[in-house]
Amino acid sequence: SPDQLKTIRRWGQEILFPPDPMGGTWLASSSSGRIACLLNGAFEAHHRQPPYRKSRGLVVLEVFSYPNIYAFCNEYVLEDIEPFTLIVRDPKGFIELRWDGKKKHHGNFKKQMPIKAGGGRQWFSIPLPSDFKTGPRRPRRNFGSNMFKSKC
Repeated sequence: SPDQLKTIRRWGQEILFPPDPMGGTWLASSSSGRIACLLNGAFEAHHRQPPYRKSRGLVVLEVFSYPNIYAFCNEYVLEDIEPFTLIVRDPKGFIELRWDGKKKHHGNFKKQMPIKAGGGRQWFSIPLPSDFKTGPRRPRRNFGSNMFKSKC
């Protein structure tokens, strides 16, 4: 709800987000036109291995401290952070960054990606094994994993 949104002023911009209990978020937008969304997992379900160095939600906010999404992708250190998929759009581009717990994978997209009924891309969080209440499910096909480069 709008009552739970928080606005902070950092790195020369206003950042709007719903805070999580760790002070981070899963979704944020800024006055500079950047939007970031974080989803659980990279390519497949993973077993949690805490302690992690940092909450993934804090990574989302730190995206806004970099001059562009490509600098973030190349420079940000992700070791000891739980696997995730991060989708970031800003005026300079659009990137999907996946961290599998060992290596960064990314895909670049056209600057102006069209959004049309029945088209475009869809993203889903990768369920954790604890999410399988009725036993393991048949693995889903790994759509699009061949489009990723190993480094940003």
